[in-house]
Amino acid sequence: KQWETEFLEKLADTDATFDPSIELPKTVFKSIMEAAFEYESTPEDFHFFTSNFEVGAREFIFRQAVNPLRKAFSFVIPEVWAARKCCSAMQDFAKKILMAYRENPNKSEHNTLIKAIENNHHDMPEQQKIAELLVLIFAGFDTTGCTLSNTLVLLAQHPNEMKDLQQSLLRDDSTQSHDHLKRVIAESQRLLPVGAIGSARLAGRDFIFDDEPSNRKVVIPKGATVILPQITAHRDEAVFEDAQQ
Repeated sequence: KQWETEFLEKLADTDATFDPSIELPKTVFKSIMEAAFEYESTPEDFHFFTSNFEVGAREFIFRQAVNPLRKAFSFVIPEVWAARKCCSAMQDFAKKILMAYRENPNKSEHNTLIKAIENNHHDMPEQQKIAELLVLIFAGFDTTGCTLSNTLVLLAQHPNEMKDLQQSLLRDDSTQSHDHLKRVIAESQRLLPVGAIGSARLAGRDFIFDDEPSNRKVVIPKGATVILPQITAHRDEAVFEDAQQ
Protein backbone atom coordinates (compact mmCIF):
# COMPACT_ATOMS: atom_id res chain seq x y z
CA LYS A 1 0.00 0.00 0.00
CA GLN A 2 2.84 2.37 0.83
CA TRP A 3 4.47 1.69 -2.55
CA GLU A 4 1.15 2.33 -4.26
CA THR A 5 0.57 5.70 -2.62
CA GLU A 6 4.14 6.99 -2.42
CA PHE A 7 5.38 5.74 -5.79
CA LEU A 8 2.78 4.40 -8.20
CA GLU A 9 0.08 7.05 -7.76
CA LYS A 10 2.62 9.87 -8.10
CA LEU A 11 4.05 8.24 -11.20
CA ALA A 12 0.58 7.95 -12.71
CA ASP A 13 0.27 11.75 -12.70
CA THR A 14 3.30 12.08 -14.99
CA ASP A 15 4.50 10.63 -18.27
CA ALA A 16 7.33 8.79 -16.53
CA THR A 17 7.82 5.03 -16.71
CA PHE A 18 9.39 2.50 -14.37
CA ASP A 19 11.07 -0.88 -14.62
CA PRO A 20 8.94 -3.44 -12.69
CA SER A 21 11.86 -5.89 -12.58
CA ILE A 22 13.64 -3.35 -10.34
CA GLU A 23 10.79 -1.82 -8.38
CA LEU A 24 8.80 -4.95 -7.52
CA PRO A 25 11.67 -6.94 -5.93
CA LYS A 26 12.55 -3.86 -3.85
CA THR A 27 8.96 -3.56 -2.66
CA VAL A 28 8.64 -7.28 -1.88
CA PHE A 29 11.98 -7.25 -0.03
CA LYS A 30 10.82 -4.41 2.21
CA SER A 31 7.45 -6.10 2.80
CA ILE A 32 9.05 -9.41 3.78
CA MET A 33 11.50 -7.68 6.10
CA GLU A 34 8.69 -5.93 7.94
CA ALA A 35 5.97 -8.61 7.91
CA ALA A 36 8.06 -11.75 8.39
CA PHE A 37 11.13 -10.53 10.26
CA GLU A 38 9.87 -7.37 12.06
CA TYR A 39 12.77 -5.43 10.60
CA GLU A 40 12.59 -1.93 9.10
CA SER A 41 14.77 -2.25 6.02
CA THR A 42 16.26 0.61 4.04
CA PRO A 43 17.09 0.95 0.33
CA GLU A 44 20.73 0.50 1.37
CA ASP A 45 19.84 -2.86 2.95
CA PHE A 46 18.26 -3.99 -0.31
CA HIS A 47 21.26 -2.95 -2.39
CA PHE A 48 23.70 -4.54 0.08
CA PHE A 49 21.88 -7.86 0.20
CA THR A 50 21.10 -8.20 -3.51
CA SER A 51 24.57 -7.21 -4.69
CA ASN A 52 26.19 -9.80 -2.40
CA PHE A 53 23.59 -12.41 -3.29
CA GLU A 54 24.22 -11.92 -7.01
CA VAL A 55 27.96 -12.54 -6.66
CA GLY A 56 27.50 -15.58 -4.40
CA ALA A 57 24.75 -17.13 -6.53
CA ARG A 58 26.70 -16.65 -9.76
CA GLU A 59 29.58 -18.68 -8.36
CA PHE A 60 28.01 -21.38 -6.18
CA ILE A 61 24.71 -21.95 -7.98
CA PHE A 62 25.74 -21.56 -11.61
CA ARG A 63 29.49 -21.73 -12.23
CA GLN A 64 30.28 -24.60 -9.86
CA ALA A 65 27.16 -26.50 -10.94
CA VAL A 66 28.50 -26.79 -14.49
CA ASN A 67 32.19 -26.88 -13.61
CA PRO A 68 32.94 -28.86 -10.41
CA LEU A 69 36.66 -28.17 -10.86
CA ARG A 70 36.03 -24.60 -9.68
CA LYS A 71 35.32 -26.01 -6.22
CA ALA A 72 38.36 -28.27 -6.25
CA PHE A 73 40.68 -25.41 -7.26
CA SER A 74 38.85 -22.64 -5.43
CA PHE A 75 42.00 -21.55 -3.62
CA VAL A 76 43.44 -20.15 -6.87
CA ILE A 77 40.24 -18.61 -8.29
CA PRO A 78 39.67 -14.97 -7.24
CA GLU A 79 35.93 -15.11 -8.05
CA VAL A 80 35.44 -17.93 -5.53
CA TRP A 81 37.12 -15.93 -2.79
CA ALA A 82 34.94 -12.94 -3.66
CA ALA A 83 31.81 -15.13 -3.56
CA ARG A 84 32.78 -16.49 -0.12
CA LYS A 85 33.27 -12.95 1.13
CA CYS A 86 29.78 -12.05 -0.13
CA CYS A 87 28.26 -15.08 1.60
CA SER A 88 29.91 -13.99 4.85
CA ALA A 89 28.46 -10.50 4.37
CA MET A 90 24.97 -11.96 3.94
CA GLN A 91 25.39 -13.98 7.13
CA ASP A 92 26.30 -10.77 8.95
CA PHE A 93 23.16 -9.16 7.55
CA ALA A 94 21.03 -12.04 8.88
CA LYS A 95 22.73 -11.66 12.28
CA LYS A 96 21.78 -7.98 12.26
CA ILE A 97 18.13 -8.85 11.64
CA LEU A 98 18.18 -11.42 14.46
CA MET A 99 19.81 -9.01 16.91
CA ALA A 100 17.35 -6.24 15.97
CA TYR A 101 14.48 -8.61 16.77
CA ARG A 102 15.97 -9.57 20.13
CA GLU A 103 16.46 -5.93 21.07
CA ASN A 104 13.00 -4.87 19.86
CA PRO A 105 10.85 -3.96 22.91
CA ASN A 106 7.66 -3.96 20.81
CA LYS A 107 7.66 -7.40 19.25
CA SER A 108 4.60 -8.41 17.26
CA GLU A 109 1.99 -10.59 18.94
CA HIS A 110 1.53 -12.46 15.69
CA ASN A 111 3.38 -15.64 14.79
CA THR A 112 5.97 -14.06 12.51
CA LEU A 113 8.67 -16.15 10.87
CA ILE A 114 11.45 -14.65 12.95
CA LYS A 115 9.48 -15.40 16.10
CA ALA A 116 9.16 -19.03 15.03
CA ILE A 117 12.90 -19.23 14.34
CA GLU A 118 13.94 -17.54 17.57
CA ASN A 119 11.51 -19.37 19.86
CA ASN A 120 11.63 -22.84 18.31
CA HIS A 121 11.52 -25.87 20.59
CA HIS A 122 14.43 -27.76 19.03
CA ASP A 123 17.38 -25.86 20.55
CA MET A 124 18.35 -24.56 17.12
CA PRO A 125 22.00 -23.40 17.09
CA GLU A 126 22.68 -19.76 16.29
CA GLN A 127 24.29 -20.59 12.94
CA GLN A 128 21.25 -22.60 11.89
CA LYS A 129 18.94 -19.71 12.78
CA ILE A 130 21.03 -17.46 10.54
CA ALA A 131 20.89 -20.05 7.75
CA GLU A 132 17.10 -20.33 8.09
CA LEU A 133 16.75 -16.55 7.83
CA LEU A 134 18.87 -16.42 4.69
CA VAL A 135 16.96 -19.23 3.00
CA LEU A 136 13.63 -17.53 3.71
CA ILE A 137 14.90 -14.22 2.33
CA PHE A 138 16.33 -15.91 -0.77
CA ALA A 139 13.16 -17.89 -1.40
CA GLY A 140 10.84 -14.94 -0.87
CA PHE A 141 11.82 -11.59 -2.28
CA ASP A 142 13.35 -12.45 -5.66
CA THR A 143 10.87 -15.12 -6.74
CA THR A 144 7.80 -13.14 -5.67
CA GLY A 145 9.11 -9.82 -6.96
CA CYS A 146 10.06 -11.22 -10.36
CA THR A 147 6.76 -13.09 -10.71
CA LEU A 148 4.82 -9.87 -10.06
CA SER A 149 6.98 -7.86 -12.45
CA ASN A 150 6.71 -10.51 -15.19
CA THR A 151 2.93 -10.53 -14.76
CA LEU A 152 2.72 -6.75 -15.10
CA VAL A 153 4.87 -6.78 -18.25
CA LEU A 154 2.80 -9.54 -19.86
CA LEU A 155 -0.44 -7.74 -19.02
CA ALA A 156 0.95 -4.57 -20.60
CA GLN A 157 1.73 -6.58 -23.73
CA HIS A 158 -1.80 -8.05 -23.77
CA PRO A 159 -4.16 -5.09 -23.13
CA ASN A 160 -7.32 -7.13 -23.73
CA GLU A 161 -6.34 -9.59 -21.02
CA MET A 162 -5.48 -6.68 -18.72
CA LYS A 163 -8.88 -5.10 -19.30
CA ASP A 164 -10.66 -8.40 -18.58
CA LEU A 165 -8.72 -8.78 -15.34
CA GLN A 166 -9.47 -5.21 -14.27
CA GLN A 167 -13.19 -5.72 -14.84
CA SER A 168 -13.09 -9.01 -12.98
CA LEU A 169 -11.37 -7.47 -9.95
CA LEU A 170 -13.98 -4.68 -9.83
CA ARG A 171 -16.88 -7.13 -9.60
CA ASP A 172 -18.58 -7.96 -6.32
CA ASP A 173 -17.89 -11.68 -6.75
CA SER A 174 -14.55 -11.99 -4.96
CA THR A 175 -14.32 -15.74 -5.57
CA GLN A 176 -14.52 -15.32 -9.34
CA SER A 177 -12.13 -12.35 -9.40
CA HIS A 178 -9.55 -14.16 -7.25
CA ASP A 179 -9.78 -17.20 -9.50
CA HIS A 180 -9.22 -14.98 -12.54
CA LEU A 181 -6.19 -13.37 -10.91
CA LYS A 182 -4.73 -16.77 -9.97
CA ARG A 183 -5.09 -17.98 -13.55
CA VAL A 184 -3.36 -14.87 -14.87
CA ILE A 185 -0.44 -15.34 -12.48
CA ALA A 186 -0.25 -19.07 -13.30
CA GLU A 187 -0.04 -18.28 -17.02
CA SER A 188 2.63 -15.67 -16.30
CA GLN A 189 4.64 -18.29 -14.41
CA ARG A 190 4.28 -20.68 -17.35
CA LEU A 191 5.50 -18.19 -19.94
CA LEU A 192 8.19 -16.53 -17.82
CA PRO A 193 9.05 -18.80 -14.89
CA VAL A 194 11.38 -17.27 -12.30
CA GLY A 195 13.63 -20.33 -12.33
CA ALA A 196 13.61 -20.55 -16.13
CA ILE A 197 16.71 -22.73 -16.37
CA GLY A 198 15.49 -25.00 -13.58
CA SER A 199 17.71 -26.39 -10.89
CA ALA A 200 20.64 -28.77 -11.09
CA ARG A 201 20.49 -32.24 -9.55
CA LEU A 202 23.19 -34.86 -9.12
CA ALA A 203 22.02 -38.28 -10.34
CA GLY A 204 22.20 -40.75 -7.45
CA ARG A 205 22.12 -43.80 -9.74
CA ASP A 206 22.14 -44.70 -13.42
CA PHE A 207 18.94 -43.82 -15.31
CA ILE A 208 18.05 -45.50 -18.62
CA PHE A 209 15.32 -44.12 -20.89
CA ASP A 210 13.90 -45.21 -24.23
CA ASP A 211 14.09 -42.41 -26.80
CA GLU A 212 11.25 -43.27 -29.16
CA PRO A 213 12.11 -40.87 -32.03
CA SER A 214 15.61 -42.29 -32.40
CA ASN A 215 14.70 -45.83 -31.24
CA ARG A 216 17.66 -45.98 -28.88
CA LYS A 217 18.37 -45.92 -25.18
CA VAL A 218 19.61 -42.84 -23.37
CA VAL A 219 21.75 -43.33 -20.28
CA ILE A 220 22.20 -40.72 -17.53
CA PRO A 221 25.09 -42.09 -15.46
CA LYS A 222 25.33 -41.88 -11.70
CA GLY A 223 27.10 -38.68 -10.65
CA ALA A 224 26.00 -36.69 -13.70
CA THR A 225 24.65 -33.17 -13.24
CA VAL A 226 21.12 -33.00 -14.64
CA ILE A 227 19.29 -29.78 -15.51
CA LEU A 228 15.71 -29.58 -16.78
CA PRO A 229 14.92 -26.03 -17.95
CA GLN A 230 11.40 -25.20 -16.79
CA ILE A 231 10.86 -22.80 -19.65
CA THR A 232 11.34 -25.63 -22.15
CA ALA A 233 8.76 -27.84 -20.45
CA HIS A 234 6.36 -24.90 -20.08
CA ARG A 235 6.47 -24.18 -23.81
CA ASP A 236 6.07 -27.76 -25.02
CA GLU A 237 3.72 -27.71 -28.03
CA ALA A 238 2.70 -31.31 -27.23
CA VAL A 239 1.25 -30.14 -23.92
CA PHE A 240 0.12 -26.54 -24.45
CA GLU A 241 -1.85 -25.15 -27.38
CA ASP A 242 -0.11 -22.04 -28.74
CA ALA A 243 2.64 -22.68 -26.18
CA GLN A 244 4.65 -19.63 -27.17
CA GLN A 245 1.70 -17.27 -26.72
